[in-house]
Amino acid sequence: MTNPSALTMEHPLDLDDARRAARRLAELRRDAEQHHENAIKEAAQAEADYRRAFARAIVSIEGRSAGEREALAREQTAQESYDRDLKLGLAKAAQERLRGLEGERSMLKSLIEWSARLDPSGAVAQAGGADGQTFGGRRAA
Repeated sequence: MTNPSALTMEHPLDLDDARRAARRLAELRRDAEQHHENAIKEAAQAEADYRRAFARAIVSIEGRSAGEREALAREQTAQESYDRDLKLGLAKAAQERLRGLEGERSMLKSLIEWSARLDPSGAVAQAGGADGQTFGGRRAA
């Protein structure tokens, strides 16, 4: 039985559905890991660019108090600061995407386990003795 709405608890997954879903989730995870790695590198580069620009700005300002120089340097490097903050936010979003995929992995595992407990008719497969019911590991009398 092919599940028309994969990753829901409405229909059990057959073996092919489960394999396809697992492969797709693994692919999404690899892509998300690569995206996260790239976002971290971009955030680190943006931080380095900001620090260099800020240092150059501080050094270039003469005849002002330290507080004034810092304020002027922050004004001059506002775009670099914005870029740094944006890249950091994107790296955090990529990390959250990875966490979301972990939740989806857990849900897929539960769905596969649930599907495995169903027989082809959709009824819950029974384990145990003649009446099929077990309690505490023992067959009901």
